[in-house]
Amino acid sequence: NAIQPSWPDGLDVEVMRSAVLQRAFDEARLPSEREHVTPYIHKHPEWFRIEHVRGKQDLSYLRWTVDEPADLAFVTEVYAALYPQNPAFDTAAVLSLLEQRPELAKLNGQFIRNEGYAKSLAADKPRIPSN
Repeated sequence: NAIQPSWPDGLDVEVMRSAVLQRAFDEARLPSEREHVTPYIHKHPEWFRIEHVRGKQDLSYLRWTVDEPADLAFVTEVYAALYPQNPAFDTAAVLSLLEQRPELAKLNGQFIRNEGYAKSLAADKPRIPSN
C-alpha cells in the first residue's frame, strides 16, 4: 500500500511523526525499507494510520522532479518560459505550458516512476548462489 500517485512524480508528499520514523528505523530490516523508509510504514497499516491525499486530476504521468540531467533540462525550460512573467507560477501555468509545448514533457518522459525503489526491491530478493 504505497502512495497512490495522482501528482506529478516529484510532488508526492508523505507526513509522519518523528516517532513513526524512529519505529521504522528501529524495526525495518529489508534493504528497501532501510533506504526508502516509508514502504515499511505502508506495509503495516495495522500499526500506523495511513491516508492518501489525491489531486483532483491524475497527473501521475508527468515527471517534475530533478533526479536526472534530463529532469534538470525540463525544469530549466519550464522556468525559462514561466518565471520571467510570473515568479510565483503554479501547477496550472505549467500544465498550460505543456499544452502549448508538449515536447517539453518528452525531455524527461522516458524514466520510470520510483525507479530507485524498484531497484531496491530487486536487491531485497535472496540471491541463489550459482555453482
